[in-house]
Amino acid sequence: MKNLSANEAQALLQSGQALQVVDIRSPQETLYFMLPGAINIPMDQFPEALTSLRKDVPILLYCRRGIRSSKLYEHIKDTPQLPEVFLLTGGLEAWKRDVDPDTP
Repeated sequence: MKNLSANEAQALLQSGQALQVVDIRSPQETLYFMLPGAINIPMDQFPEALTSLRKDVPILLYCRRGIRSSKLYEHIKDTPQLPEVFLLTGGLEAWKRDVDPDTP
């Protein structure tokens, strides 16, 4: 697991590297904004949905503030064959502050 700043996450997203971007907020929270290429897997559904994610492609997890994604990682970190996991430190609030002030 590696914590990424919003700027580091943006650089990773723009690098073209294969990446599974997962927004773990509730569907209602994602109505206004999600990171480019993200899919929504709510935190309470993530452990079951993990089997549907590719094992050979890193995952970038994020939420609003980074708290839920950190907690989720602690819950799944011992999962066999878990790909590399990146966490967006500070979540979308950091993204709005450091990358895109127009983020809702």
